Amino acid sequence: MTSAGKQKPAAAEEGTIPARTAARVAAVQALYQMDLAGTDLNDVIAEFLQERFSEAGKDETVQGADRTFFADVLRAKGIRHELDVWGHDSAHDWPWWQRQLAHHLPRFC
Repeated sequence: MTSAGKQKPAAAEEGTIPARTAARVAAVQALYQMDLAGTDLNDVIAEFLQERFSEAGKDETVQGADRTFFADVLRAKGIRHELDVWGHDSAHDWPWWQRQLAHHLPRFC
């Protein structure tokens, strides 16, 4: 039991992790794959559902994962983003914004 008096979900079998925990682990792996390889959200969901969650899958950690929860987590968190650090000498003012706009805008136009 936890301190709030709620029981933790039990694993289906000894040595396995709960389905939602496995789904969270798989979601972290999928987000990493999406970032590293540039894989599309729907493609990575399909890959996990068809290959990694199967009984023949090599990753025992994610086998038995809650598939619906996995897809929901990815869709909720699968926002593509980019972090561009300009350094400690840059300021939060218009001249720097102009430089950043000139740097990034051509990629979107």
